[in-house]
Amino acid sequence: MALVAPKALQGLYLFCEPLAEGSFGVLYVALHAVTRQKVAIKILDKRKLGSDAYRVKGEIEALKQLNHKYIYKLYQVVETQTHYYLVLEENILLDNDQNVRIIDFGLCAKGHNLSMLNTFCGSFAYVAPEVLANKEYSGSAADIWSLGVILYALLCGRLPFDPTKPEELPQIIGKGLFAVPDGLSKTSKQLLNQMICVDPKKRIKMDELRRHAWVVEGFMGHPVDLDEEKIPLLLCDFCKCDELQDVCQIPRSVTSNLISF
Repeated sequence: MALVAPKALQGLYLFCEPLAEGSFGVLYVALHAVTRQKVAIKILDKRKLGSDAYRVKGEIEALKQLNHKYIYKLYQVVETQTHYYLVLEENILLDNDQNVRIIDFGLCAKGHNLSMLNTFCGSFAYVAPEVLANKEYSGSAADIWSLGVILYALLCGRLPFDPTKPEELPQIIGKGLFAVPDGLSKTSKQLLNQMICVDPKKRIKMDELRRHAWVVEGFMGHPVDLDEEKIPLLLCDFCKCDELQDVCQIPRSVTSNLISF
């Protein structure tokens, strides 16, 4: 049985069931009323957000600017006096080909070109030592460290730094102390040490990581082009847009916004 949709989304989406509930709101599974496409709708209560409202705005801005098949998409944002409604691609972490997809940009820090960052964001067990030390840091270098922690967890089944002792994490992470199991291959050990390297200037760079022996060994696909042009999923038929606008009496401003999104 479908749930009653909030007034701001009535007629647009059919609410199916709640997925999760947090401190600031609820995440629902819903269907688009016309296409029946499954989506995830995050409803955030502004009154509960308080001083954390900037995080929501940051997530919205990040998702509007990001366009990649391994990052979930933001379809629509509706804002009322009391709530934010974020209509997102179905909230999945693996696609049908078992590719990891990135979600949740509520704690992202936005940099400009080569500028340094000073925003603390992330979970203690995953963040780079320079972030923990409240120093200005390179976002790309800090991301490499965090990716190294994730890779370690995937290969070893545990985190390199014990998250159950948060009071000890800054010191342990600051020294870069972690054990690498003997069973790992030589190239994987090398890569982990290059990624989880305390000195961000000596940490492996993304272009080097993409060419590392452990990454390319046995890989049968084509190289990922980080600068690949964003290609639209479908070419826009402007004649049909005009026809839809006339038949459904949709304001021109609405269709213009949809086309430019």
